[in-house]
Amino acid sequence: MPSISIDYYGTLNKNTAFWKELLKYVKLEGIKVYIISGNWPSYIKGRLENEGYISEVHYDHVYSILGYLSSKGIDTWLDEEHDSWYSNQNDWWNVKAIICKTLNCQIHFDSDIRFGKAFVGQATRFICLDNNKNMSQIQDWHKKLKLANTYYDDDDDFYGTMGMMSGFVPM
Repeated sequence: MPSISIDYYGTLNKNTAFWKELLKYVKLEGIKVYIISGNWPSYIKGRLENEGYISEVHYDHVYSILGYLSSKGIDTWLDEEHDSWYSNQNDWWNVKAIICKTLNCQIHFDSDIRFGKAFVGQATRFICLDNNKNMSQIQDWHKKLKLANTYYDDDDDFYGTMGMMSGFVPM
């Protein structure tokens, strides 16, 4: 089954109406959607919920850089002054690519180019969203998905079994 991954911070938390609609249509196409971001999974899920993202409607599962590093016994720490989590720089910037490889993601969408280097030579295509051309292509994909999933024919309602003219045969 095809799958994609997408970052939360700088991506899904920006222009949420667009991303919610896009991801809804992506899921309707049978594509798995994984959220991969820095913070702990429970925190990311809470933020997604606050933004109106719904599990199984907009995404399938949440993965976390901190969760991955912690599970591997790699040191992480909270800088309380900046309210940010940290780890060895190489470890931090490689985790999304490792998770994508494990999940067999075809594409990873992210707003931070620093994650891109770890995707070189990997089957997952890294798409940085700070590029206008990439955003334009994503908007085109959104339009195609929307058209594919919102087909509406007035005749279906008019003549269909639940329509106003149910039981009548058009001449």
